[in-house]
Amino acid sequence: MYQLDQELEKNILKEISVKEMMNNLKWLAEEVPERLAGSPEDRKTAEWIKSTLENYGVHVDLYEFYALLSFPIYAGLKVLSPSPAQSIDAIAHAHSASTLPEGISGELVYVGAGGEKDYENVDAEGKIALAEISYDPPRPYKILIAQEHGAKAQIQMNWGSAERNVLPMGTMKPVWGNPTPDTIDLMPTIPGLAITRKSGEWLKELLNKGKVRVWMRVEATREWIKIPMPIATVKGTEESEKFVMMGGHMDAWGGGVTGNGTGIVCIMEMARIFQKHRDKLKRSIRFGFWAAHETGIMGGSTWYTDNFWSDLNQNCLAYLNCDSTGMVGSKLYFPSYHEEIERYLMKVIEDILGKNEVKDIMDAREFARSIGFDVGLRPGKVTDIGSFFGLGVPVVDARTMFSADTLTKEQMALLGWWYQSVEDTIDKVDPKMLEKVMKADSIFLLRLMNTPIIPFEFFSLAGVLKNRLEKLNEEAKGRIDLKPLIKKAEELEKRTKEMDETIEKVWEKYQSELTKEGKELLKEINHTIMKLSRILIPLNYTYVGRYERDPYGATYVNKSIPALLPIIKYAEMNPESENYKLLTTKLVQEKNRVSDTLGEALWQTGYIIRVMRRYL
Repeated sequence: MYQLDQELEKNILKEISVKEMMNNLKWLAEEVPERLAGSPEDRKTAEWIKSTLENYGVHVDLYEFYALLSFPIYAGLKVLSPSPAQSIDAIAHAHSASTLPEGISGELVYVGAGGEKDYENVDAEGKIALAEISYDPPRPYKILIAQEHGAKAQIQMNWGSAERNVLPMGTMKPVWGNPTPDTIDLMPTIPGLAITRKSGEWLKELLNKGKVRVWMRVEATREWIKIPMPIATVKGTEESEKFVMMGGHMDAWGGGVTGNGTGIVCIMEMARIFQKHRDKLKRSIRFGFWAAHETGIMGGSTWYTDNFWSDLNQNCLAYLNCDSTGMVGSKLYFPSYHEEIERYLMKVIEDILGKNEVKDIMDAREFARSIGFDVGLRPGKVTDIGSFFGLGVPVVDARTMFSADTLTKEQMALLGWWYQSVEDTIDKVDPKMLEKVMKADSIFLLRLMNTPIIPFEFFSLAGVLKNRLEKLNEEAKGRIDLKPLIKKAEELEKRTKEMDETIEKVWEKYQSELTKEGKELLKEINHTIMKLSRILIPLNYTYVGRYERDPYGATYVNKSIPALLPIIKYAEMNPESENYKLLTTKLVQEKNRVSDTLGEALWQTGYIIRVMRRYL
């Protein structure tokens, strides 16, 4: 349902300059490799992005706002027993609680990936937990879980193979964006530090032989700092108030190249190209260089979505995130995405990268499922895409991925064994993979800017919701009845299928010549498509709803309709307990929210079907 301008697409693809991207990446790697939010390097980066884009002719706004940030100051770690005492190289987490100068000591316990299940047979109360860095769950959520289980501190060992001797940098702040009075209590209250994989494996060996006691000292700041953030815009020629958005984080740890210098230069190159062809763009495009992503945990993208809420809500078609892409050794363009966007995205990938690329993506997803590793299969709360979940803006998080063999060898180090370390240098980039990403991303964005009808479909999403409700109803074991919700989801499946079929008929009628009447109808259709995303994405991807933010790495949003997830625990509780009665009220309220949301989606689909029929 979009008109292909093959000549324009050919010109856009031809315009991609790997040389320009690598020159810009070289500047970042040499001038501002580590650019933590609130540092002079961070401001220098923002000003350089602005001046470079303006030299391309692109309009740039430089916003400033306060963010709660942190700088790691000191970390010390020593094995006290078994004797003799031995020191281990360590680095403090940003936003760690600081110990007193004399430090703390305690018994060490190993908790695997640090997820909830990893504590089932571990007594961590008053002890120091040793966890492995991963995105299952991510670092800040591991800290929250450790606190909940009474751990007095946490040590995290790097990912990658055992011979890697790299200290990982990072933050343990779980609050998404700036804290509010409701979320400030989620800030970490225990100290945390990181060690190399090699040191972590040694500690695991000691634990296998008996009890281990360690001493640690950590110091980190926590302060409000005013920081800059560039947002660039290329205006469309017809429906300029509507726009697509591309973004990625500007700040970085260590060498700062693949996390996220490559994303920065891809976004800059996209802005350069579309500015050159702006007279052929119907809608606009915006580019976000997100500040305070690392130590502020999505501070910039959250600030932007909060402060430009109405504009984004009414006008943003989709958001494309560019982060940790073009990694050397990666083989595959690998996106995670909201369900309604899959059909369109895969068509773009097939057209631009070939059918084999689509097959490889699906094979990679199947491999991840086969080993119980669902990170990246469903958009999660680990990148700036999560700032758009409450809004209900459809997202794609596009990066490059390693082969299954490489991931297995490197202990599932998804973003490279060098990630967030001083080893993240320019030799970790594959220019050909950067070009591959640019090809797919540029046409994905271009077609959305110029398509008469937004090419998203909701039949698949309705099926996901129906299947999830059926599963939850089974797990409820009769304690709560979700059959009325299942019925609504089934009806939504039928209606969205009918909506798709009717849109096809409208397109067949009006595509040859868009009359004034036809243009008005297409606007109505597009409004409904955007409205359905606004309704269904918050239901499918948030627990707290539209206007608040779930914590970073929250595992409960990894499943559809997170608000009903407590049903699983509810089914096993004692019906006479107070907690059961409290949760009964909560689940009835959430059931009502789901019911109303599905009802609103049904009304929207029914409305647009009736409108379209009048034109046919």
